[in-house]
Amino acid sequence: MPTRQGWSLLIAAAPALVAARLFGVFELYLLSSAAAVLVVLAVLHVRLARVAIDVERGVHPVRVHAGESTRIELAVGNPGRRRTPPLRIIDPIGRTAGPRLQLAPLAGGQRARVAYHLPTTRRGRVPVGPMQAEVIDPFGLARRRVRVAGATDVTVYPAVELVPALGTGGDQDPSGNAVRHNALGSKGEEFFGLREYAVGDELRRIHWRSSARRGGELLVRQDERPWADRTTIVLDARASAYTPEGFERAVSSAASVVEAAHRARHTVQFCSTDGRDTGGGSGLGHTEAVMEYLAMVAPGGGSLRALLSPLGRGGQGGTLIVVTGRLTPVELAVVNGMRRRYNAVVVIVHEGPMPPAVNSSRLRLLDRTGAAGLAEAWAGAARRRPGVPA
Repeated sequence: MPTRQGWSLLIAAAPALVAARLFGVFELYLLSSAAAVLVVLAVLHVRLARVAIDVERGVHPVRVHAGESTRIELAVGNPGRRRTPPLRIIDPIGRTAGPRLQLAPLAGGQRARVAYHLPTTRRGRVPVGPMQAEVIDPFGLARRRVRVAGATDVTVYPAVELVPALGTGGDQDPSGNAVRHNALGSKGEEFFGLREYAVGDELRRIHWRSSARRGGELLVRQDERPWADRTTIVLDARASAYTPEGFERAVSSAASVVEAAHRARHTVQFCSTDGRDTGGGSGLGHTEAVMEYLAMVAPGGGSLRALLSPLGRGGQGGTLIVVTGRLTPVELAVVNGMRRRYNAVVVIVHEGPMPPAVNSSRLRLLDRTGAAGLAEAWAGAARRRPGVPA
């Protein structure tokens, strides 16, 4: 089809042709006719041009944290014998046009490689493609686009800050609040519970009998390493607790804590007010499943008090980290009561006003209502050993 320049030339040729007929100016008639014929020839040129190429797109890595970039590599080949025309490769990114890469003519059987970097600013899934090859005539009057590759997604995890994990040491004492383990276990692990299957879990850990009772929903056997630190992370995902900016800071804080617990090889349980509960788990597969959720989570409903109440019953041990926007006096009282079940309770508040300080060495309120990063607010909590007065 004609480009903007082609349409402009046709629009200009039309009144010139009419004027040539009215005033009998032969030169003007030739000029307008030549312009129209040139556009028609340009359209025929791009329609007859052979655009048959093979394109392979590689994304490295396919999952990144916000603020990082991923490299997209394209391998383009000409499977035919005829030389390809000069092409422009267009790979749309989300709702934008994406990069436009110029590709020189390829001889038969020749291959070329080209790459570009995709920067990321916000969490979520970024669609890449479908990719198109565009051929344009030498005068830029007509073009044709041909789809040469499908679409793929780049998952952008929330931005994370490097913070240390809170190792409470409470679960390393068999006589403390930790779940008791079987000392005769040959692998040093015992059955801890069941949770939903997540991408990356080993198939041998699927508990088929329980999965059948759940109507085919896959459940995975969760084994817990003895004497390993436990970290329970609660995300308050209620829309009523945040501004849009505050919610993004909260999701980033939750991701930072999850990453810190993963590096320290803690057993992690992640819960949110929208019903998400991973159960106790560890390892890369479990962490990536939580990050996938955090990449797409949106503000919703639920009740923070209803989520915390079951966590406060029974012997839990370890560290409880609550990521929220704001706390009501009732919710603060519930959190304060969790000290009896956990070695340390940390509440990260992202919206004002801050709740009143609690005189307890096991409960800490971290203020992230301003512009300060999580690492600055976290430094004091990491230096202070749980259970020891400041």
